[in-house]
Amino acid sequence: GPCLNYVLKGTAQLFGVGCAMTMLRTIIPRILTPTKALKSLKFSHLKLGLFFGGYIGLYRLIICMLCRANGRDSALYALPAGFCAGAAFRASPSLPIALAPVTSTLQILGSWAYQKKMIPEHWPVVELLYCVCQGLLFHARVMHEDVCPRYIINLMHTVTSSKADEIQGAFIQKVLRFM
Repeated sequence: GPCLNYVLKGTAQLFGVGCAMTMLRTIIPRILTPTKALKSLKFSHLKLGLFFGGYIGLYRLIICMLCRANGRDSALYALPAGFCAGAAFRASPSLPIALAPVTSTLQILGSWAYQKKMIPEHWPVVELLYCVCQGLLFHARVMHEDVCPRYIINLMHTVTSSKADEIQGAFIQKVLRFM
């Protein structure tokens, strides 16, 4: 029925978008040698497509199942649907992809808490969350450089005028002294 079409359409569209993004990123640097460009494509280039398509497919499938089971739609269905759809993250684990829903969730929860008067209006929650997020980025840069995305390392290098590099270097030297 319409539910199946809704699920399959979203899955196919986002699978295509994810695959296209990865393939373009692979092919464009080799565009002058089309044969090499096509040979450089691998099965692993489907991972982002599997994540995008899998996420939206699982999300929509669970929403549809809950709507049918209960005979109505509810915004609360997004919670179990999003939680289960997160399983698709295994197809293409990535820190930037993981941080996007986390920051969105924090923003939504903060807005909801303000509306419900759970957080006093004079508290600078947005600024505090910004500081926490910057702290997490700095932590990732210094403590986990091996898994920290290159753009975060470059961003921290630029924003701190190379101080992040110095701090990380000093940290590594201290750790090596204790070994």
